[in-house]
Amino acid sequence: MLDEAWIAEALSEELGAPIAVAVAYGPADVDALSGTERRRYADLVGTPRCDSWLRGRAALKRLLVGIGDPPDTSALVFPHLRVSLTHCGRYAVAVALEGRGSGLGVDLEIRRSLPAEAARFFLSRGERELLPDPEGPALLRLWTVKEAVFKADPGNSGRGLLDYQVADPTVRRGEACLGRDPAMLIRYASLPVQGGFLTAAVATSAGTQKPARPVRSADSEPRRVGVLGERVEGQAHRGRVWP
Repeated sequence: MLDEAWIAEALSEELGAPIAVAVAYGPADVDALSGTERRRYADLVGTPRCDSWLRGRAALKRLLVGIGDPPDTSALVFPHLRVSLTHCGRYAVAVALEGRGSGLGVDLEIRRSLPAEAARFFLSRGERELLPDPEGPALLRLWTVKEAVFKADPGNSGRGLLDYQVADPTVRRGEACLGRDPAMLIRYASLPVQGGFLTAAVATSAGTQKPARPVRSADSEPRRVGVLGERVEGQAHRGRVWP
């Protein structure tokens, strides 16, 4: 079990912003879905995505109610300035900034590891050279960092994980920037959880490049394949799949 209260408190303290957290272990009640959500659910019935989509709705609905918003998730468009969602195994974790935001991202990976060769697909040469152990837990932590940072960028359409540079890959709390636009700063914090990491990222500066218009929604196909071989919530980004 993931401790929602501890995660929310720790992320709020380390990111310097009030963060709300909701964790779902089971699917949302189909009877509680809105009309638009039910139509999306009908499209997914019988597909591998259906169960994780329902878990995501369960987490998002609890989150939205908790921050005083309507529970209908069909209006959410990712990347979102205040809300983000991640799936891992039987977990769905939704996070929200309690107030106005410039971008928020979250990623969870537990009980798994990455081969050292995968690092070149999401870490720059400079970032890889600073890794104390190329096959250790830091590699998985940095995967969650890059994923969360990517999701926190409201203009991430067409960008990839290698477009973002982490200032110091050896620390679990720090800053990243968009390589093409150093004025865009994203603050992140990683928490160790159940043999893995949960990382949240908050955009603190929008940068100078005009964000692309978001094209994915919670009820479209906001999924892609990552180097971990798992489909992950969030707008598609450039990159290769690690087999």
